[in-house]
Amino acid sequence: IFDLTDGIALGIGLPFGSMPAEKIIALTQYALTLDAAEIRLAPQRALLFLGLSPTACRSLQQAATTLGFVTDAADPRTRIAACPGAPACASGRIATRDIAETIAAENRDLLDASVTLHISGCAKPCQAGGGGLASKSCLRHPAHFRLRQGLRPSRPGGSDTGRRR
Repeated sequence: IFDLTDGIALGIGLPFGSMPAEKIIALTQYALTLDAAEIRLAPQRALLFLGLSPTACRSLQQAATTLGFVTDAADPRTRIAACPGAPACASGRIATRDIAETIAAENRDLLDASVTLHISGCAKPCQAGGGGLASKSCLRHPAHFRLRQGLRPSRPGGSDTGRRR
């Protein structure tokens, strides 16, 4: 919840940058019943709900939590970048988002602000930020998983052999 000069706003995150349409629709419809004046896209894969009372913010935040949205800045899912994976991506060999959810749920204490985990469903590290540095990268190959530290892809969308930094 953010204090603004003309009211308050509630930030709600999309885990791994996306959410099923029916959940977004349900959340926005509920926000309208709470008299939300505006919904904006916000940085860091989030939505910003404006014009709500403090009580309405708490109610919407609770509904968002129930629907699976990110409502806590310490949520470990904010430390994970996961490509769409299978079946959403033709190149994806595994369900990366399911794996990311499991890792976040079972390793909350390990995923603090010092760690960013990248989970890729194929050899292309597309979620690594177009050549940006990922502090940990977990790449799936048919026979095994690999966890590598400090990777920089050799080129955007390039191989997973990356340069160590």
